[in-house]
Amino acid sequence: MSANISIGGDLKEELIPLLINNLTRDVYGKDSGWVIEFNKYTDDSYFLFEDDCVTTFDYLEEFLKSHEIPFSSATSYNIETHDQGSMRVYLPGVMDQVYNTTMDGELYLYATDLMGLKEALKVVAFENAALHINHRNRTVKKYAEHLLKGGDPLDFVKSIMDEDVPPFVPPLPLLNIIKKVKKIKKVKKKGK
Repeated sequence: MSANISIGGDLKEELIPLLINNLTRDVYGKDSGWVIEFNKYTDDSYFLFEDDCVTTFDYLEEFLKSHEIPFSSATSYNIETHDQGSMRVYLPGVMDQVYNTTMDGELYLYATDLMGLKEALKVVAFENAALHINHRNRTVKKYAEHLLKGGDPLDFVKSIMDEDVPPFVPPLPLLNIIKKVKKIKKVKKKGK
């Protein structure tokens, strides 16, 4: 199993040592003595780190989230243990979403997420909606209630899709390292 992380957006230069400490903790452990070099994994666009022995970036992700720094991390599917792959995208104020991934890194959705919608559309019509108010399937019940309130079937489908289908993965903003700038004080000369 391997994992990778891409970091973009605005990053204050003084946060880089803390970022590296959290990454090192995820990769080697807390007191390993190892140091990861920031510039080795930075190009003109992003900070990119990948390791075949790492399974998660828990400490680094929490650090980035606490400082509202955008990232995308992924773990690969493990064919030997059948561990599921996943990808997390964090964009401050926009999204914090986890996606399931295949062995090829493609996103997928479990069919069970939409089976309730399929069942609801198949068995419920306005004429029989009252019969399905106490249905065992939560989505069928919600659809029956929606129709009885005069709701539009397409609006219901859209609401279920919004709940159960994650949004497309937007791109990360490019990495911008913000250097600390010292303010220059103007000194007034005496007598002028």
